[in-house]
Amino acid sequence: VLAGGQWITEKVTLDNMPIFVKAGSFIPTAPGLMNTKQYNPAKLVVTYYPSAKPSAYTLFDDDGKTNKSWERKQYELITFKADGKRTITVTSNGGRYPGKPASRTFTLRVVNVDRAPAAVTINGKKAQPTFDAASRTLSVKVSFNGRPTTVKY
Repeated sequence: VLAGGQWITEKVTLDNMPIFVKAGSFIPTAPGLMNTKQYNPAKLVVTYYPSAKPSAYTLFDDDGKTNKSWERKQYELITFKADGKRTITVTSNGGRYPGKPASRTFTLRVVNVDRAPAAVTINGKKAQPTFDAASRTLSVKVSFNGRPTTVKY
């Protein structure tokens, strides 16, 4: 972990490329895509870089085709909020658009976790996470149907 507000010089190779991310950031990805036509909004990986401070990120999603979907109100906003105390809440604005999935599966990845948590819950129910000790990464699949969903780890 590095402090901000400084220049950093790193030797890098194509095999070893560092990623510098601000603490508290949520980064959504759709691994394996060769082009945007392959994008499936029902399956995303969201990586959270923990912070002791609360943070939030809002994902804009639409059908990827409609021109000016924002003006036509054909979109959904999904917000990820972390309280800085190992709780992440996912909410939706309830937006709609053509082809919007009724349910989504987010693989929530939390990096820089020192050890596997004793329990991970989703809306109070025990979840089946995985923990990679080598990369210090906790992963859990989260089903999201637009209703507020809370993950505790």
